Amino acid sequence: ADTHIDKRVAEIAPNIQDALTAFVKDLGFEKEKIYVVLDTAGKEEIKFQGNSAIISLNPERIEAYKKALINDPKTGPFTRTLSEPQFKMYLTAKILSHELGHIVLRKFLKISNPTEGQFRKLLDDFNSYLKDRNIDPVTFTSERNIKAGAEYHKMFDEFFAERVSKALINDSLLNKFGDKRF
Repeated sequence: ADTHIDKRVAEIAPNIQDALTAFVKDLGFEKEKIYVVLDTAGKEEIKFQGNSAIISLNPERIEAYKKALINDPKTGPFTRTLSEPQFKMYLTAKILSHELGHIVLRKFLKISNPTEGQFRKLLDDFNSYLKDRNIDPVTFTSERNIKAGAEYHKMFDEFFAERVSKALINDSLLNKFGDKRF
């Protein structure tokens, strides 16, 4: 695979190359060009340039995400049991797999040419996700509210990326390490 990791990112997350290699293989992205860079001025995001994807990670947001995982009622009990190196590995995998989820969505929409049924199922899952969180699934097409539409689409992108992250970590990473605790 054609992957490149900023040395500064590798200092913060020493296992990132191993995680990226495993995820790229599982996603079938061996021919993709993926760059992971540290962006101290911006936020975590992914940009697409031609056939390359540039994943920007921000160390301050990584620290904030760490605190959120520890304090979350679902992930806290698990993450508080991890040693510092284990937690760094888990955190790196969570963030990286989520950002790779954005690439998966782009490829899904652009290359796989999903059927209406496949896309409708995905939207139904997303709307159920919104409903479970008491968020009104409104779009600019029904309300002619461009801001609401943009927020809906942003949330969908994040929803999809998080689903990919969970699948990669639960179905891939943990199995690869053979840790039977999970």
